[in-house]
Amino acid sequence: QITTPQKDYSPIQIGRWTLHNQIAEGAATLVYRVICSESQKEGVLKLFKIHADGYALAQNEIQALRLIHPNLPVLIDHGTTRDGRHFLVTEYIPD
Repeated sequence: QITTPQKDYSPIQIGRWTLHNQIAEGAATLVYRVICSESQKEGVLKLFKIHADGYALAQNEIQALRLIHPNLPVLIDHGTTRDGRHFLVTEYIPD
């Protein structure tokens, strides 16, 4: 029996957020379930793909999520990755 060695994959970190699994993909974004490395709080990270409208799209979503409404998740964090992509993190709402 041949066994292949286990590869040690380090978790991907964006800011203080550790990516766990991709939960969706849209035309302009990738969406991940994440855990905060500081507080262990769960969240959802939306990572904007690199294209000309990435900054404008991120800013529009951040503005909308700053509203307090029962049908909108709470904005927890936002920023820019080292390679210039914008991201935002909202509360995780289980199904």
